[in-house]
Amino acid sequence: MTQNYSNWGRWGPDDEKGMLNEINSPHILNVIKKINTGTVYSLGAPVGKLGPIGARNATQHLMSSIQIDEEKRGYGSSDDVLVTHTHASTHLDALCHHWQDSKIYNGYPWDTVTPDGAKKCGVQNVEWIITRGILLDIPSTKGIDELDEDYAITTSDLDEAVEFQGVTIHDLDFVFVRTGWYRKYLREPNISHVNSSGLSEESKNWLTRYNLIGVGADNVAVEIWPPEQTDDDDTYILRHGVLPIHVLMLNQLGAYLLELLNLEEISKNKIYEFTLVIAPLKITGGIGSPVNPLAIV
Repeated sequence: MTQNYSNWGRWGPDDEKGMLNEINSPHILNVIKKINTGTVYSLGAPVGKLGPIGARNATQHLMSSIQIDEEKRGYGSSDDVLVTHTHASTHLDALCHHWQDSKIYNGYPWDTVTPDGAKKCGVQNVEWIITRGILLDIPSTKGIDELDEDYAITTSDLDEAVEFQGVTIHDLDFVFVRTGWYRKYLREPNISHVNSSGLSEESKNWLTRYNLIGVGADNVAVEIWPPEQTDDDDTYILRHGVLPIHVLMLNQLGAYLLELLNLEEISKNKIYEFTLVIAPLKITGGIGSPVNPLAIV
């Protein structure tokens, strides 16, 4: 039987931030002290380049105004409009994104997510994330560029990467898992999101060793997609949920997920430890937000 993990009530019955409650000023100061060179790496994909992803519509970038007045020394201005799915490019999942047993994180009813947005656990509660980031480069550990699209990353794979890279995982880390999917996407931009390697259901054993702020990956769901299945799909769903890593992290632990990351540059430069800075858009009632995470070393 799968062990039940839960942070519900850990920070009180009204909590909507989850693991972010653990990040305080001393922690931030300690993380910032680890910066040595001041080199900054962007981990975000270009907005508009990823998508459509499955049923998610492609981003539309429209120019609303382009003006110039030759009589005023050529003065001009321009404006634009961005129409985008909040999960169509690099993004952070809010804690209300997935639920199970009809309840979102901390026991709030599922119907607090309404057509007008989420009344509880919306992304506006995540004003910032500043913590230690760790890259686990699974393909590089195995001496390859990218994983097969049906490869499910296990606890053993994660442990192997930790040992190979010589890193140590700490509580309050944000762990980044590279699969090579984004590299494949850049090469084949028309590939479907239906098949992508990612974390296995079994990797919950690894994720729950630590009090992680979150986990991110360079694929569409962090976990393998489509989900792992057994001969009896209904039995699997009853045991693990449709997306077991989403349920574990967002719903049970109040920890966060980052998806569609560009980890190629830090992989190339073997940047395995860094100071992570994320500032999501404060979308009231948002289910997620586009982000451009920064890795500072």
